Amino acid sequence: MQATHRGFAVSETADLIELLRPQPLGDSVFRGLAALTPPRRAFGGQTLAQAAWAAGDTVEPMNRALHHLSAQFLRAPDPEQPIDYAVDSVSDGRMFSGRVVRASQKGRLLAVVDLAFAAVGEGAEHQSSHLVGQPIQPAPPTAARSLESWLSEFPGRRANWWSLPQAVELRYLQPPPTVEAVAGRRSTGMCRLWLCTREPLPEDPLIHAAVAVWASDLTPFDAVARIHGVSVGDSRCVLTSINHHIWFHGRPRFDGWFTQAQECPVAAEGRALTFTQWYDPSGRLVASYAQEGLVQDLESAERDT
Repeated sequence: MQATHRGFAVSETADLIELLRPQPLGDSVFRGLAALTPPRRAFGGQTLAQAAWAAGDTVEPMNRALHHLSAQFLRAPDPEQPIDYAVDSVSDGRMFSGRVVRASQKGRLLAVVDLAFAAVGEGAEHQSSHLVGQPIQPAPPTAARSLESWLSEFPGRRANWWSLPQAVELRYLQPPPTVEAVAGRRSTGMCRLWLCTREPLPEDPLIHAAVAVWASDLTPFDAVARIHGVSVGDSRCVLTSINHHIWFHGRPRFDGWFTQAQECPVAAEGRALTFTQWYDPSGRLVASYAQEGLVQDLESAERDT
């Protein structure tokens, strides 16, 4: 099947893996596709996933898994051009390997990504049994509906990436932010959903890490969107990532159902901060991430440019 290379909207798991896998050019430089997403913008999660894959390809020994990623987005890429990833091997210690990846197009720096890969370690382990007083529900309840199902209530809505096929399925028990925005509603509190790849992933841990990094940017601002009554792709505002930070706890597989819990504790001066946690089907916390984004109405954004 022909891949639907539009960043968010990749309809087959194999196509997603093909899209995220950068091609080596030599001397620790890799090249990845800059797929399009309506309205013709590259998807930040794809850039981060390609950077993580490029960095992982330079790590020896192979049993070191991605542990941490910290990225700063500097400017938007040209969606018509591929992105080059230059990997700097900054350290290879007994327990950790450090890499810095610079993503660029034609000499223009787009993002700087700092990554750490960790060997299997032994030591203290614990996990809180609840999140903000709410019990963990690792599998989607029967009443949870897919994003496509929620969007079917608004057949006249202009098509965008939300309504395109996804390699990762999202299910919501409550109306997702994009539906609440269309209905003119706002809400607060913890934002929860369940996500899962539509097909199993190969055994390679680097593939699992890359897909997880990609998926971490699918709904990074659900919590802030619900509070302010907007959604990604909303023509009334700018909602875009400034920086992104991920921590992986252990070496999980990312092709089962995950519970996502997200909150937005603060927004100030047009910047919002969200904290998100993922739980695997057994209820184990497997990943945490934080993201800061620019949230401005179009008039404010135009004054700032």
